[in-house]
Amino acid sequence: MAHLGIPFRTKLDGQTVQLPTAEMLGEAEWRVDVLRWLVRRVFFRLVSSSRPDRKQELTVVEKELTTDFGLHPLEAKAVVDSASLSRNRLSGEEVNRLNRGRRLFEGQLEAEWNELANRYWEIVREEVVENREGV
Repeated sequence: MAHLGIPFRTKLDGQTVQLPTAEMLGEAEWRVDVLRWLVRRVFFRLVSSSRPDRKQELTVVEKELTTDFGLHPLEAKAVVDSASLSRNRLSGEEVNRLNRGRRLFEGQLEAEWNELANRYWEIVREEVVENREGV
């Protein structure tokens, strides 16, 4: 929405705030970390998938990345290609070992996502404070 110049409002600490249309300090680094997290998430999804048609699965994942995470189609393709390449390098035994640790990996991904979400809210909070103080 920022690219269209449309103000985006959200609730922060019980108040409605308007996010800036320009990139916020720390936002680019956060976005890179989100893309890395998405690669790991897709990788573990591919490792645990038993679907015989991986090409179809990759198409579904790319669509989900654009609709659910708002990625540009090129970003979604890069995430899927990176995860797929890593998955394809694994032996059958490595896949089995990773599947045995699936719950651990899912918990790790959830914890990382929560940390990313908290980081984003801190970026927004800093931006709102700066705008209130007129800095």
